[in-house]
Amino acid sequence: MKTKRPFGIYLENFSKFNSLFSELDKRNLNYDKINFENFSYDPSESISHFSLVLIQINPIAYLAGNQNGKFLIHNYLHHLKRLGIPVINGIPALQIETSNARQYTLLESLAMPYPTTRVISDAMQLENASLGIRFPIVIKSNINGADAVMIRFNNQADVIANKSLNLGISNNGQTILLQEYIPARGGVVHRVEIIKGKFLYAIKTFSNGKIESTNPDDEVINACEGIINTAGLEVGSIEFIFDERDGMLNYTGINAMSPYPANISTVIGFDPYVKLVDFLEEKAASTWFSNLAIKQKTFLSCMAEWDATN
Repeated sequence: MKTKRPFGIYLENFSKFNSLFSELDKRNLNYDKINFENFSYDPSESISHFSLVLIQINPIAYLAGNQNGKFLIHNYLHHLKRLGIPVINGIPALQIETSNARQYTLLESLAMPYPTTRVISDAMQLENASLGIRFPIVIKSNINGADAVMIRFNNQADVIANKSLNLGISNNGQTILLQEYIPARGGVVHRVEIIKGKFLYAIKTFSNGKIESTNPDDEVINACEGIINTAGLEVGSIEFIFDERDGMLNYTGINAMSPYPANISTVIGFDPYVKLVDFLEEKAASTWFSNLAIKQKTFLSCMAEWDATN
């Protein structure tokens, strides 16, 4: 039997989540796909059309696309918060996913290792900002993405020669990051996936695109869980690399929900979308019972007040 109110699901690319929708359909769960480029809501409503909303923001979309849709997402999330609708990866995810600077501030607050970074606003600051950072260094946008600018400097002379360079990113209202470039050992990027604040699986991705299952030690798993929980994410992942030069671990990315690799079930031995949908059902149910308890408490309180005055 389908749920009375559907899940609302917003994804940057629905076609990359076919396995998610297959699992939802398998369980006969009701859902609507949200398109924020053609969407409206009534701020005065007291009951949402949705029982739960799942949001997945791709930082690349913040470099181009529908600006009005982006603002609408922010506004709608605050609206859902007022109504008490559970949102998976809501406002905290939006803030952390779209700002590398915020990610590094969070990592610093937890005393987690990450590439030495400076946050600047103009190329003229490059020379001074690069002092004390091990070369090579890279200049990049505050927002990750395939279209994001990344420029590498191998030494201080390169920086001085290019300090008047038009980086092409500050004009779009974006912050610029100057960061130590860390060569990943073996070209491998490690990724730990988290659901409900707990470890789900870990993989390593090679430079040729091949992925393998891996088993991080407890210290790394605990660190990844701590980062995700501090960031306020319920579904997300942490990326880290080992420095080719000295073997030191560096955390390089905090990601809200992203598509699992196409062959992930074969690699790790189970389907993570099953775990994800388990969580969605659990979250929707727990919120419903919680709201019911609040309504019952309010009703009983009103009854007690009525009895006391009559």
